[in-house]
Amino acid sequence: MDGLEILDTGFVRNIDESASIGSKLTDETAGELSRLDILRQKYGKISPEELNQRINLRSETAQALQDLKATGIGKNKLGPAFAGVYDKKTGEYYYAINDFMGEIPELHPLLDKRLLDMPQDVIDSYTFTKGAGSHAEVLALNKALQANPTASIEDFMVNVIRTGQAKTKPLGMMFDRCPHCAYLTEGFKFISEGIKIAK
Repeated sequence: MDGLEILDTGFVRNIDESASIGSKLTDETAGELSRLDILRQKYGKISPEELNQRINLRSETAQALQDLKATGIGKNKLGPAFAGVYDKKTGEYYYAINDFMGEIPELHPLLDKRLLDMPQDVIDSYTFTKGAGSHAEVLALNKALQANPTASIEDFMVNVIRTGQAKTKPLGMMFDRCPHCAYLTEGFKFISEGIKIAK
C-alpha cells in the first residue's frame, strides 16, 4: 500500500509499492525545508525572467572567454579572471579581463567616485592586485556604464569566471570579488555562486 509513515526518528518513510521489485523506501527529514526553500529564504525568489537572464549571461560569458582564448592570448596577458556584464535595458553584453599593467581607464563617474573615496582599510586589505579598479568586473561594468550612462545599478548583472590557468581553479569556475572590487561594485547584482568575498 502506497503512503507515508512518520517515524519516531523525525523521518518520513515514503512507501512506494508500485515499484517493480518490492517496496522502495525513501527517507526525508520531516518538517525541514528543502534546499531550494533554504536558498529562497536566503537570497529571495528568482523570477523566470531573471533566471533566463542569468543562464544566458553565464553562457555568453563562457563563449566570449572561449573566443578570446582562441585568439592565442597568452596566460600572462589573459590573467585569472574574465567578466561579463549584461545590461537588462539594452540587451547588450560587455566583457573584460584584468588590465595586465594595472592601468585604469577613464571611469564612469559612479565608479570613479567610489575609487577616489575608497577607505584606506579597504585598500590595505588586499595586495594581490596590480591596482584597485583594474580587475575584470570593474572594467566590464565601466564599459557597460559608459555605453548606457542613464542606466541604474539595477539594470546590470555581472558574472565573473576563472580563465582556467590552474587545475584547481578550472575554466568557468565562479570567481569571488576581491575587497577592492566588492567596494567599487557594491549594489550591482553578481550571479557568482560564491557568497564570501575573497581576502
